[in-house]
Amino acid sequence: VPLNLFTDDTSSSRSKKWNEFESWSTVSAGLPLEDRNKHENTFLVCLHYRLSAVQMLKNIVDDLCKLENGVVMYDTEYQESVLVIAPLNFITADNMEHAQIACHKGGSTHLNCCKC
Repeated sequence: VPLNLFTDDTSSSRSKKWNEFESWSTVSAGLPLEDRNKHENTFLVCLHYRLSAVQMLKNIVDDLCKLENGVVMYDTEYQESVLVIAPLNFITADNMEHAQIACHKGGSTHLNCCKC
């Protein structure tokens, strides 16, 4: 079951000026598009008000690597242990978050990168 990760900054206030939180969530990439965007199919991975998305990513990389290699879990429906393999498909974010994760200046740069 491939996973899509999503990161963004959220706020607990209406003005989005105060109480900002960085969050990571995941959704199964194998779901149809109309089901992929439903609230009940999105799972919170981590949330923090002091750490940036990059700082939190360092903590979840180990778990993502374990999932790519396979983790034995117990399935309550079948009443037996199953092997779960979940590779990371891609990371979705807005432009500012992608610029932060990729460590580049994004839209504020005056010169394009050498690949553009």
